[in-house]
Amino acid sequence: MHRTAQTLARTLGLPRASQVGLVVEDLRRTAGQYVNLFGIGPFYLARDTGDSVCERAGRTIDSRIEIAIADAGGLQIELIEPKPDSEASIYTEHLDRHGEGLHHIGFHVRDLERRISDVRAAGIGVLQSGTIRCAGGTVTRYAYLDTQAAAGTILELIEMRVAGIAVPLFPGANRIAALTGDLEKLAL
Repeated sequence: MHRTAQTLARTLGLPRASQVGLVVEDLRRTAGQYVNLFGIGPFYLARDTGDSVCERAGRTIDSRIEIAIADAGGLQIELIEPKPDSEASIYTEHLDRHGEGLHHIGFHVRDLERRISDVRAAGIGVLQSGTIRCAGGTVTRYAYLDTQAAAGTILELIEMRVAGIAVPLFPGANRIAALTGDLEKLAL
């Protein structure tokens, strides 16, 4: 393992990867392909309240996206579709430079602020961060780390809170979130 990658892994003390994020041009088309070709699904749309915040390069940006998630054998598949009227974000940049495909590997953590502090102390930057507030009350905070050189891709730290309590990703979480109104099953 490359020395920088070893340092990164030790510094972050990451749990096992829990999410693979892909940037796509047409979320519904891609979700349909995953269901039909790979049997991955069902997909659920995040029901954002409109109060979500996204920060990039020290300023708040208008990053309009649509997110769909599905479980795939203990790994969450996240499809992200940036909207055409969205401000330049990490997602639109990815589509412009690389087209559709793998964007990040995500790790669900319970202590995002401490993790970000540790990452910055290790000299690793945060490319983009934000907060997603869903209709059922779940608040998800995230930070994309500048790890392409060390890890070959962007790593994301994800913290989900329900009623202010950090909760881990678990099997069946999507179905429960659909019952609370945080997610809506995607009709394909």
